[in-house]
Amino acid sequence: MIMLRFILTVVLMAWPPFALAQQSETNCLQLQSEGSRFLKSLPGSWEGSAPFTPLGKLPYNIEFNKSGDDKVIGKSFTNGQAVHTWTFSLTGRNALTLDFHSTFGDSRAQNICVTKVDAEKGFYFSMGEPSRLSLWIKVAGSTWKSKILLSGKSHVTIEADRPVGPIANPGQTSIDAVLNPTETNAFVRRRW
Repeated sequence: MIMLRFILTVVLMAWPPFALAQQSETNCLQLQSEGSRFLKSLPGSWEGSAPFTPLGKLPYNIEFNKSGDDKVIGKSFTNGQAVHTWTFSLTGRNALTLDFHSTFGDSRAQNICVTKVDAEKGFYFSMGEPSRLSLWIKVAGSTWKSKILLSGKSHVTIEADRPVGPIANPGQTSIDAVLNPTETNAFVRRRW
């Protein structure tokens, strides 16, 4: 009976939803007012690029909208074929979390939370699913920067600024002329 209880406990601890809930409770920083300030800095249009991606430099415009008091959702129509959705939330424990979804390959990242803060790099999001994904995000004035890491190695960087005037193509930043379908389809099959 004791052995059965031990095995059940080990299995439950390894089961992803339970493990994620436990991770987020113990490793996420409680940000006090910093998380709220971060959420307030996001809403609106950002125009920029992803200068480092597996596909080369790409345009990257994003529109963030407030969704309740403690949630901001951003959408980027990255290449006319995919949508990236960034959902930042502030939990009741003042932990800032991120859920990310890309329709390009149906990639998802869930329950990533701030585990470090650095004056130069910004917020470090980690400890989510997939566990090998982490990222730095910093908003300073009218500039938003993100460095996405896979297994500790740079995967994508994004740099965006508040536009001075209206965004040239608010709903789409097409790179169709750059990519041929074979390259796009090969990349779609890759998953985090």
